[in-house]
Amino acid sequence: MVCREGAVRLHREQAAIETRGGRLAYVGNGDAQFALEFKQALRLEAPVYVDATRSTYRALGMRHGLALTVASAASWKSTLRALRSSFHATVGQGDPWQNGGLLVVRPGGAIAFRHVDESPGDHASIGEVLAALDEPGPAADSAEPSTTAPR
Repeated sequence: MVCREGAVRLHREQAAIETRGGRLAYVGNGDAQFALEFKQALRLEAPVYVDATRSTYRALGMRHGLALTVASAASWKSTLRALRSSFHATVGQGDPWQNGGLLVVRPGGAIAFRHVDESPGDHASIGEVLAALDEPGPAADSAEPSTTAPR
């Protein structure tokens, strides 16, 4: 439910993101059929990829686990916010203990912004995403990626 809320928030800002040279893509940990249904239900134009093994999540340092993330007070607050916004629970798929995050990746692979969700629903703000896109990137031949510290 809260991942749907985050996806829709980004989708609503797709024009502003693309105006700044960005493109959206989503990654979930279910299967291909679930990704297709997710994309159709939310009317997303961007691609939705799946990683059932969660290797992408691990490589990016995304949080996983019950005690400190999913069962936290922040998680319950995010769930209530999503419910008030009409994002009702649906049958999920994949690992329910996997938290997400958000990357702004420049052409060539430099990371301009990284947000690791502390709990479900701890989404990066649209302002942070747009600001990262507005900042000039490193030179094309630069080997040093521009990153922000994980939250």
